[in-house]
Amino acid sequence: MMHLKGFPQSTRAWAVGLLLGAASFCATGGEHVGGTTGAGAEAPTGAVQPSTVQVSEGDRQIMREIAQANLTEIHASRLALERAQDQEVRQFAQRMIEDHTRLHERLADLARVKNVQLPDTPAREQQQMIERLGKLQGAQFDRAYREQIGEQAHEKTHDMMRRSITRAEDPQLMALITQALPVIENHLADAEQMHGHASRTGATGGTEPAAATGGANGGNTSTQEPVSGTAGDTGTPR
Repeated sequence: MMHLKGFPQSTRAWAVGLLLGAASFCATGGEHVGGTTGAGAEAPTGAVQPSTVQVSEGDRQIMREIAQANLTEIHASRLALERAQDQEVRQFAQRMIEDHTRLHERLADLARVKNVQLPDTPAREQQQMIERLGKLQGAQFDRAYREQIGEQAHEKTHDMMRRSITRAEDPQLMALITQALPVIENHLADAEQMHGHASRTGATGGTEPAAATGGANGGNTSTQEPVSGTAGDTGTPR
């Protein structure tokens, strides 16, 4: 303990301040307190400021196309849950809603980071297709959904993503497409299998005589084929 009696008041004040400063230094382990050079002042690593991230216009267009493909599948599949009569179609539609919603959420997260505004509706051509589906019911809806959404839409999405992965510049966008492609391929394979099942059982929902009577009275020769046959049977009408 320092004895300060006998010293002038100004000297005593100076000494007390010195002791307090030393105590503060020891309590913080020698770190600078309240400044901007300490470890606590550093920005979190990995934090991305959206306003500073730039992506090419080509990558922006790819992201918009993927978003519209997701929205097409989601909107059309919601319609299928209301109008389809085939249980297999309804199950397929439910999975499309779940899978494409997950894909769209991941895309939306990336778009926020990259400062990209995504569309909130399908493209005009896709929207018109959905509107035509909305005018159908029952077996006719089932057939149109299987062909136009299950197969044709997924074929277009698959081709678009295959092209996009060779053109994309942003590594995160390339990773997203790489992870999404197997999902789309599985959807397309399941849609083709679903089409094959419907053709073998006569549940095509078409207006052709063969489609209306085949399977119900055994007139469709394709019903004699093993169930394990491929969905791409050349005898299957498309």
